[in-house]
Amino acid sequence: MEERGLTAQQWRGNQIGLGVDVGSALTKIVLARTDRWGVLTVDSAGSVPTPDSALHYGEIRDPDLISSVLHDYLQQAGIKFTRVTASSGRWGSVVRQISLPSMPQKELLEAVRWQAVQYLPGDVGDVCADFIPLPDSGSAFTSDEVEITDEAGQAVSAFSQTDVVVVAVRKSIVRSHIEAMFGAGLEVQAVEVPPVADIRSIYGLGYLGSGGTGLGNRWAGHPVAVINMGHSGTDLIIYVDGVPLMARQLSFGGESLLDRVGRALKLRANVIDRYFFDIGSGIFARDREIEEDLQEFLEVQYSSLYLSIRRSLEYFVTRSKRPVKWVFLGGGYAVLPGLRGSLSQYLNEAFSDYVFADDVLGVTEALPINVMVWARGNQGDGPASPVMDGLDPKFLTAFGLAIRDFQLVE
Repeated sequence: MEERGLTAQQWRGNQIGLGVDVGSALTKIVLARTDRWGVLTVDSAGSVPTPDSALHYGEIRDPDLISSVLHDYLQQAGIKFTRVTASSGRWGSVVRQISLPSMPQKELLEAVRWQAVQYLPGDVGDVCADFIPLPDSGSAFTSDEVEITDEAGQAVSAFSQTDVVVVAVRKSIVRSHIEAMFGAGLEVQAVEVPPVADIRSIYGLGYLGSGGTGLGNRWAGHPVAVINMGHSGTDLIIYVDGVPLMARQLSFGGESLLDRVGRALKLRANVIDRYFFDIGSGIFARDREIEEDLQEFLEVQYSSLYLSIRRSLEYFVTRSKRPVKWVFLGGGYAVLPGLRGSLSQYLNEAFSDYVFADDVLGVTEALPINVMVWARGNQGDGPASPVMDGLDPKFLTAFGLAIRDFQLVE
């Protein structure tokens, strides 16, 4: 596998940003800044437990409760910066590519809103929607194929269609997150869907080089998959040049995994934390028998996850005729024992027969898939050191929110 070091980004100096990601288990907070020379650092990255039942399909049921928890954390962490970018959460939102007849932008936005309610049932007035126009409509990957005809029933030419990526979220979710932030004394400058923040975090740490062209000109246009593994579920998003083209929600969540491990192996929560996340590993000795039992159990659990990932990638690859070169793992469960190494082996074996004619590289061959854990420097199977002090894979979304308005040196 090709292992690539991080590319130092040329940031503008004296920038600061705060990101808050309210998840089903943890609320993550990241304060990032650049110094006068443009060096990016993380001033603070921390998390607090999200109160039980505080979220319902992305909507904050009790904004005052979240406000109190968040306010206390900000006070204890000494964070005085108040302009925040918040996450809308992973429920009640949609990121999807569609094709529409060409039309003026004002009419296109209205059409996008109507399309959004097909995926977020309700009234069109209940949805916040925007779109990302895609260049080269004739060759873009299409996940929703609808034959568009004119009044005479004749198929409309592909050149009179517009391919866009719809990004939408329920207004009730946005309002609840704004209310929670306001109650904590924060000024909300934006509420953003996680897939947009996640790919910004990939570029922000320099994994894909600077700018929006992927791995420099050499890898421009190669799809990148980001798998965000959370407590309640896992999201897989495939991007090309930073634009999300396909989104899938996978039925693999950390909460259900921990429950199955505890019941099957009769392990207490603190023991599971020690072996899964190295919590307390410097204090307590590790039991080799427990490690072997866990590894055997996890191999079975991983198999269904890997199959779902493979099917999603195969769907994209066969439709777009482009290989997925990079797979990034993020979220609190991206550090599960043996996950990165075994997934890398599985995917490269599964896609070894896929051969692509690559106009950029001038080759026709099966390209290796590089699986990496976001914010981890050492990509071996053992413990990996963070690439930036304070960062951990669980901060994937929060870090992307924090650097939303950061600018690179032109």
